[in-house]
Amino acid sequence: MTEADVIKCLTFLSCLPAREAVAVAAAKAAYFVALEGVSRFALEAASKAIIRGVLGHGFFPSPPELRLQCDEVMRPIREAEIRDREDRRIRQDMNRDAKCVELTQAEKQRMNDLWQGTKAKMYAEDPKRREDTVEASRARLEAIGGDGCLDKLPNAPSSTAFEKPKPVIPARAQKPHTEVDDEKIPW
Repeated sequence: MTEADVIKCLTFLSCLPAREAVAVAAAKAAYFVALEGVSRFALEAASKAIIRGVLGHGFFPSPPELRLQCDEVMRPIREAEIRDREDRRIRQDMNRDAKCVELTQAEKQRMNDLWQGTKAKMYAEDPKRREDTVEASRARLEAIGGDGCLDKLPNAPSSTAFEKPKPVIPARAQKPHTEVDDEKIPW
């Protein structure tokens, strides 16, 4: 952002009334300090937002108000940059870890043996758990129909597959009918 951009912004905002008379040189210096490091995009977007009334008052903004509005414009962009940087770091860590995870056949066998031992221990502690395993389900299916028994099961009829359930509407109790005296109605 250049000095010309700041002056252009202040000229654009000069249509708003000032709250009090201020020395021009001091005010100009204060705006340059407040807007240091602000992008041209943020300055232009903040100026437009101020003209649209985002500050809640119709006066020329003070240097801190203008800077805060510029920061508010840039907040989503900075948050996106932080997310992108974090995503990039995570991807780099995952790529580095993926390169380190090349297991030999012996290591794979050792891990499989450890898992089988853990499963055996779990089943010994809770026999009901064995009934919930994929192997137990497969064994039950094979006992029913042998190999390929799933091919023998009929498919569900297509007309019932996607039917919506009918809502259950509870029966209402009938209100007893009472006579209304028209003279008691306040109209």
